[in-house]
Amino acid sequence: PENSYDVIVMTYFWEERLIPEIKKALKPNGLAFIETYAKCHKKYAPRFPDRFLVEKGSLKNLFADYKILVQEDVDDGSSCFSGLVVKKS
Repeated sequence: PENSYDVIVMTYFWEERLIPEIKKALKPNGLAFIETYAKCHKKYAPRFPDRFLVEKGSLKNLFADYKILVQEDVDDGSSCFSGLVVKKS
C-alpha cells in the first residue's frame, strides 16, 4: 500500500523490480535500508547467481530522488557488498 511504512529493510535479497514498490510504500520521511551483494562478490563465491548482484554504486542511482544518508561499497576480504540508507522527502 502507498505511504504505509516508516521503515523498509531489504538485506541480501536483490530484486530490482521491487524498488518502485519500496519507494511507493514508504511514508514521507520514511527510511529504506538496503544492503546486498555486489558483482565483485563473485571472486569469493564464483557460483553466486549474477541476477542477485548489483554494480558498485548502482543503488544510489536507483534512489537519486531520495536523500541519501549512507552509501557504501565494501570489500572486506571475504565478501563484497553495497549498502544504502535513504530518506523519502
